[in-house]
Amino acid sequence: MSRVQCEWCQAGTCVYAIHNRKRRCNVRGHRYYIPPRALRRTAEVFTMGIKRPETAAGSGKEVNPGECNLAIGNPSLWEFLVERSYEDGSKRQPGTMMVFTEDGWFKMMLNDKDNARIAFVAGDTLENVLGAADLGLRDGKLDWRKSKPFKRGG
Repeated sequence: MSRVQCEWCQAGTCVYAIHNRKRRCNVRGHRYYIPPRALRRTAEVFTMGIKRPETAAGSGKEVNPGECNLAIGNPSLWEFLVERSYEDGSKRQPGTMMVFTEDGWFKMMLNDKDNARIAFVAGDTLENVLGAADLGLRDGKLDWRKSKPFKRGG
């Protein structure tokens, strides 16, 4: 059946034409029918954008990242993130930070892996959050809480 033969398509009351227009289905021979496209199969080449650095690959020693503006502007935060030993020389597991936005605020979670504790900092700009975290680490005024171990689903 073609669109010309369907009297309801010509009148604008064809149910199949309405379904075709709203993309609920695709009934051949009625108005708004879209023939299926031929599948084009092209060979896609996937390359990994991130490569393992040559210095850290199998070297066996842990390398600290180079200093940047974060290290210059927020030295206590930088030390929290990269230092691998305490002042007395004992080993330390470096901390981590996670930055996210919620309800129009920037929020940061600091995770002190070595002492199994976390702290949260919030601010209206990213610079304020980084500055508050640096000041809190320097003065020892962050509200540290015991961190809960991650539970794998299953």
